[in-house]
Amino acid sequence: MTDEQAAGGQGARHWLTIEAACRLLGVDQSTLRRWSDAGRINVFVTPGGHRRYAEDDVRALIESAQSTRHAQHLSGSELASLSLAQYGPERLHWVQQQPWYSAFDRATLDQVREEGRQLVELAMRYISARSARESILDEATEIARNYGARNASLGVSLADSVATFLFFRGPTVETVAGFLESENLPARRVARVFRDLGEFLDHALLAMITAHERALAVDSPKPARPAPPALGVSGPEPTR
Repeated sequence: MTDEQAAGGQGARHWLTIEAACRLLGVDQSTLRRWSDAGRINVFVTPGGHRRYAEDDVRALIESAQSTRHAQHLSGSELASLSLAQYGPERLHWVQQQPWYSAFDRATLDQVREEGRQLVELAMRYISARSARESILDEATEIARNYGARNASLGVSLADSVATFLFFRGPTVETVAGFLESENLPARRVARVFRDLGEFLDHALLAMITAHERALAVDSPKPARPAPPALGVSGPEPTR
């Protein structure tokens, strides 16, 4: 039995030599062997010791690599700029009409915008990363806490702080949705991106709420305790 017949016996699949598989993947043989040994792609070793790869497995690996490259494009300042560009005249007019808007001076507004840009960039990094996510969440937590504590110190209510966060959340989600639609990514990949994005934004929102509540608790006066009886003053006389 030839090596090709042995591979063909594994099922009605089209088998590729390692040379052919490498040409499709655009990698050298040592790289493909390493991927095979790591379990990244299945390999069939013929009785003659030759490696054979199912073509559909090779193409699935190519699709996975392309999805990863698309995900990497989600990071960086470009999508942050696209997100901020979503704030057209109508949205900006809505913000300026809110009661809390007057609490922010020009310097604070600039700071809020910069923090918003940083959060968007962190969100893009989070949905693209497969590791080191905790450090990204730590950065987002610090920004969200500063935002919540500052709003509390300026007299902005917690409800208004949440409303503002949700207002700025909208364009971020819209930007990511537009990008994913233009890239024609698989539905499973799109679902995972939105799950990760929601997880990141929810984490930041909860951090902001917690910091806002803590700041209010520190600033709120504690109820006075009743003073103890003065020395030398007797209590009520016992009933006879």
